[in-house]
Amino acid sequence: MIRFSIIPLSVIAPCIIADTSHSRGVLSKKKEFPPREGVWHGDSPHLLLGGQAILFCGSHGTFSGHVVPPESKGGVTTAKYGAIFEGKLKLNPPLVRQARSYSLNEPIRIVERIVSNGNRGRNQTYATELTALVFNASGLPRNISIRESPRRRSIGKASITSDSRGTYRKRQLAPR
Repeated sequence: MIRFSIIPLSVIAPCIIADTSHSRGVLSKKKEFPPREGVWHGDSPHLLLGGQAILFCGSHGTFSGHVVPPESKGGVTTAKYGAIFEGKLKLNPPLVRQARSYSLNEPIRIVERIVSNGNRGRNQTYATELTALVFNASGLPRNISIRESPRRRSIGKASITSDSRGTYRKRQLAPR
């Protein structure tokens, strides 16, 4: 679950983004996050400020900054990386006079805490928490900004499954 703030007129309003979609997964030759190859996908719309804003996450990829996740149960790693976010933001009244949609293809900076839940054979699972997100969307009204909420936890899950060919399938999972 990712929690964002959308900031209208300098007033911070915490919002919950409960993405029920699952990543399609990315195949990779390296066991690291985020994946060098491929793109994370999401298709759930995220309601912000009670529907005054709706964020549609298409994908994020073109990652920079990779870390090997911890192996042992309870091990912690912090990943600091960049990506390109593609999606759409729809703003509804009273944030704007009339409803308007904005296409987004923006660089983002992310800091994520990764904690190992332990190894189950070829499947390694992780608890993830987004601890910082910088999202400078261009073309939005000057009074609107988007960022990860500093007051609420943004938690999620990820997994890496290995196969006999030395390939890893990485998935971002919706929290349950």
